[in-house]
Amino acid sequence: MDTIRFYNRYSQAVEEEPIYGERLLRWLYQRPFGNFCERRFLSRKIFSSCIGWWMRRSWTRKYIDGFVEKYKINADIFEKKPSGYRSFDEFFSRRIKREFRPIAAKEDQLIFPCDGRHFVIESLQKIPYFFVKGQVFQLGSFLRDEALEKQFCDGSMLISRLSPVDYHRFHFPCDALTETTYCIFGRYASVNPIAIRDRIAVFWENKRMKTSLHHDLGDVLMIEIGATCIGSIEQTFHFNAKHLKGTEKGYFHFGGSTVVLLFEKGKIRFAQDLVKNSRAGMETYAFMGDEMATWA
Repeated sequence: MDTIRFYNRYSQAVEEEPIYGERLLRWLYQRPFGNFCERRFLSRKIFSSCIGWWMRRSWTRKYIDGFVEKYKINADIFEKKPSGYRSFDEFFSRRIKREFRPIAAKEDQLIFPCDGRHFVIESLQKIPYFFVKGQVFQLGSFLRDEALEKQFCDGSMLISRLSPVDYHRFHFPCDALTETTYCIFGRYASVNPIAIRDRIAVFWENKRMKTSLHHDLGDVLMIEIGATCIGSIEQTFHFNAKHLKGTEKGYFHFGGSTVVLLFEKGKIRFAQDLVKNSRAGMETYAFMGDEMATWA
C-alpha cells in the first residue's frame, strides 16, 4: 500500500504519517462501492452532525487515553490533564500551554497558522496544480468571489493540513485588521491525501470559511476548510478589530481539517525548506508560531 510521507522540520528527516481510520479511508476512497457510499452518505452534513453529537457526549471520554497512547501524543503540553476533558470532542479541540508554541518575534516574519503538514504553491499562475499530479486547482470555484479571485489569482498559497492527532486551533499568521468571516456551505469529504489524490475538488466542494486579513504590507486571505465529521468550524476572534500575530482565531471540532492562506503577488518570501520540499511534492511538518515566510 502507498504511504503518506512528510518532511519533519525538527527532526530534519522524512517520516511516515500514522493514518487515523486508515482501513475505512482506503475503502471509502480506493474502492468503487466505498466511494459510492462516501459520495451518497458520509460526506453529507447530517452524517458529520451525528458524529459531532456523539463525540460531544460524556461517555466518549473513554476514548481519550487510548488515542493518546496509540498515537504517542505528548499530554504534558495540554492545558488540562486527559482526565479533565468532558468529552472526546473537547479533548480534540484542546488548548495547549503557550510556552510550547512560541511565536516568531521578528516584525517581518509570518507564522504557520496551525500545527500540521504544510505545502506551498509559489505562483498560482506558473504552478496551477497541487502535489496531486494532473489535477488543476480552481481558484474561482474555491473563492466564489470575483474580486478576491482577481486580487489573488497571480499570488501564492499555503495549504496547512491537520491530521486528527494534531492541535486543532488556528491562529493569525501576522498582525491583522479583520472583517467579517464568510461561510461557503458545502460537503464534508475527507481532506486526507488518500482522498484528494483522486479528487482534489474536495477543496472547493467542502464547507469553508474565509476571512480577509489586512496588514500594512499586504492583504492575506485565510480560509478554514471543514471535512468528514467536522460539524462546525468555530471562530473565536472579534470581527472588525486588530489582532496580533499568534492570537487564536478559532478551532475545529472533531475530524480532519485544513487551513489555506492566500497572498498577493510578490508580498512574501516562503521559508527555504518549505519551498524546497514543496517543489519535490512533499509536505513540511511544523508547529503553529514557527516561521512560515517573511514580508518581501
